[in-house]
Amino acid sequence: MAGVRSLEKIGEGAFPKWSPDGEVIAFTKEEKDPEDPLGITYHIYTCRPDGSDVRCLTRGKPDLSGTGWKGQPSWHPSGKYLVFTAENAAYPRIGSGVTARPGLGRNHDVWIMTRDGERFWRITDYPENWGVIRPSFSHDGGLLFWNEEFSMEKYPRGKPTDPDEDPDTPGHQGHPGSYWGYENFRYRQGEELGAWRVKLADISFEGGEPRISNIRTVNPPDGFTLIEGAGLAPGDERLVYSYACLEENGNRGLWGDIYLSDLAGTSLTRLTSTPFVHDENPEFSPDGGKILWNASQGDPGEGEELWLMDADGGNKVRLTYFTDPAHEEYDPLARQITESTWSPDGRRIVFGHVSQEERGGIHIPSTLYLLILE
Repeated sequence: MAGVRSLEKIGEGAFPKWSPDGEVIAFTKEEKDPEDPLGITYHIYTCRPDGSDVRCLTRGKPDLSGTGWKGQPSWHPSGKYLVFTAENAAYPRIGSGVTARPGLGRNHDVWIMTRDGERFWRITDYPENWGVIRPSFSHDGGLLFWNEEFSMEKYPRGKPTDPDEDPDTPGHQGHPGSYWGYENFRYRQGEELGAWRVKLADISFEGGEPRISNIRTVNPPDGFTLIEGAGLAPGDERLVYSYACLEENGNRGLWGDIYLSDLAGTSLTRLTSTPFVHDENPEFSPDGGKILWNASQGDPGEGEELWLMDADGGNKVRLTYFTDPAHEEYDPLARQITESTWSPDGRRIVFGHVSQEERGGIHIPSTLYLLILE
């Protein structure tokens, strides 16, 4: 797997995940929706690895009537279930609505559905202004993993050092909980992307219905901010994340590196070391020997490329060249890579790539690419 043999577009979509049997890819897709206040919606789809046979799993389902945008699907190793996030429609969006996008996760909960999209179960029930991104299962199917935004718990009365607030005046301890947006850049240095932590739970499927128990929390170590956890490494004895080391990044929680830890969140092993460059979305190969990840040209979501390295962090190889003006793949509007996924045989990769003039916004104009390795 020293290089790329071919790269081709197979359709529109973001956050792809290959099914364990290799037959389909689940992904998130934006579409127009005149009934949504913002005129768009996000649903979960599947397609064949060549981009054909596109099917929506979440549109028009009565069990999802109380939800809004949906996304970030991930497969149970049995191939019978998908875990995903869904916005709670009972809570209003703020501002432009961008923070409610799949992958940003404001007011999202963890849900599970059957492979055919016929049965759905809500797993979490968060209050307003909490959030969820990137749920997934362990490789043996016995653990459920997700990222939880918990500023409402951490700052129930706000942060006393917020600007324009007198901490000595009763009732004026600042904005409560999470700001969810650019206000974090003003108020909470080191938590500009929110206060995130990892949750783990035991999960079973007695009678075909998911049940979780023994929910526990994995907090970032002192001096680190969690950008996002990516799930469990092969063997289910380690967690893999994108963490920001605040000391190295000017006390800003914006530029992550790839780390491994034990299930308690201790004993960190660092796999990338690029201060002020953002590394995220690590994905282990099926045999556990390689890791895909994407690296930015600076801030998150800016000019990201797909990279490959050994599981111990060695032999780093660049796989895409969207930001190279001399390369045929060059895209002057290149933004983020919306996660990547391996085929079960480890020979092919599908990933999402965003190309848009303006950074951010409620839209994710992501194209799915199929990449074949040598």
